[in-house]
Amino acid sequence: MTNNPRKVILEVREWAKRQPWQGVSDADYGVVEEVGEKVHCILKNIQGIRGFNDEAFFKEHLKDAFGDAMVYLSDWCGQRNTYYHLPTGERTVTFRAYRPLLAKLLAALAQLVAISCTPPEDADPEECKVIASKVAQTLDVMALNFGFNLLEDCLYPTWDKVKQRDWAKNPHAPKE
Repeated sequence: MTNNPRKVILEVREWAKRQPWQGVSDADYGVVEEVGEKVHCILKNIQGIRGFNDEAFFKEHLKDAFGDAMVYLSDWCGQRNTYYHLPTGERTVTFRAYRPLLAKLLAALAQLVAISCTPPEDADPEECKVIASKVAQTLDVMALNFGFNLLEDCLYPTWDKVKQRDWAKNPHAPKE
């Protein structure tokens, strides 16, 4: 299992180049879509419907959404020759209210999508690092709120599954 975020960024970029969408800078859409999936899980859990009232089912889908968002963020960084920064060491949850975190994440996503209007090769890697770090750090706090380590519980296991996929050979394969 790969357990280094910078190495994951490089691996994801190389993997994405071999996929049918290679050359298309759409990783920002992927991050936004997966954040939407994460919010979907939370809403259905609150509503107690579609199986999301089952804690194990809910957490498994939530971890997958966090992981997929980070895989897309890794590709976004790889396209722009940058990375995201996450705090290291032991962290505690200091922010339990979900809506303010979601607002902070949406603001960071707006910046991510806005800068994606610039071709990746023309984007400033330092500016991109700041934006990617805002997204990753907010996702990190959100993951901690649900008892997950964003890298160990979400990104690395998800990436280990995703890197086995080959959408050029099997474009209609269902998501596991």
